[in-house]
Amino acid sequence: MEDEKRYRRRLSDLSLIDDYLFGLFIQEAGSEEILKELLECMLDIKINRVSIKHKQHEVTNEPNLQGVRLDAFVQDDKETLYDIEVQTVNRDNIPKRMRYYQSMIDREQMPSGTYEYNKLPKSIIIFVTDFDLFKKGLYRYTFENICKEDNSLNLGDESVKVILNTKGRVRKGIKTELIELLEYFHSSTEEVAEKSSGAIVKKLDKMLKPIKNSPKFGGDFMSFEEKIYSERNEAREEGRQEGRREGIREGIQEGRREGIKEGRQEGRQEGRQEGRQEGIQEERQETIEAMRKLGISEEQIEAIYSKRR
Repeated sequence: MEDEKRYRRRLSDLSLIDDYLFGLFIQEAGSEEILKELLECMLDIKINRVSIKHKQHEVTNEPNLQGVRLDAFVQDDKETLYDIEVQTVNRDNIPKRMRYYQSMIDREQMPSGTYEYNKLPKSIIIFVTDFDLFKKGLYRYTFENICKEDNSLNLGDESVKVILNTKGRVRKGIKTELIELLEYFHSSTEEVAEKSSGAIVKKLDKMLKPIKNSPKFGGDFMSFEEKIYSERNEAREEGRQEGRREGIREGIQEGRREGIKEGRQEGRQEGRQEGRQEGIQEERQETIEAMRKLGISEEQIEAIYSKRR
């Protein structure tokens, strides 16, 4: 039911927190100026200028490694690298994803055979999430490598990771502009934009409208949703069939195990019975031999065992 509801979505229903719309926005309207303003608002810093490294950039330099697609990958005039990602659902993997993204970005900056580590640029990975990953109510969580024994010591690897939370509550130290920006990421509507007091949200909304209302982009999104829906249904059916096959295999194996168990029990019972009978026969034969040695005739021996029967 949830998948069917998702399948019926239109592009105009999406918000910037949705990976599809955010990626489309970066592709179609993501100018260097708007990305500069986004970074300044998100990180509360000033940047002279930025250049777009790649739009929807695939990062991998090894054929056997899992690549990553960076939604917004830019560099400023000081060569600092920035990557902006969005995430709607908490899959409990963002910290490790950020670690992996960092490693892939670093690998790309150092071609094979290069070992000048000090030339690695500073990098800042930003995830905008539609949930509070750490449940502390903060709008912004910033992480750097700090010494546990002495918090005044920074490792100095120039690796920064920032998680922005659209569900934040603690406004202390956070500018209204960022709060309004995160509200717009969560719900990219004209109503939210109109309530905003800052210029960046209104600018984003103006740039986003033609994309969300485009018949071409809307049709592409419907095709995308249909494909995802079909693939999920196929995966479910494959899962059901595999489950049935696995159930049959387990049933057969369980039947064999039960059969072997029963066979062993019956074998033990039969073996005990046969063993007793053989024991009785051996004991009788020994007794008969002893009686013969004592001179007892065959007729008398037969008569004795006839009485026992």
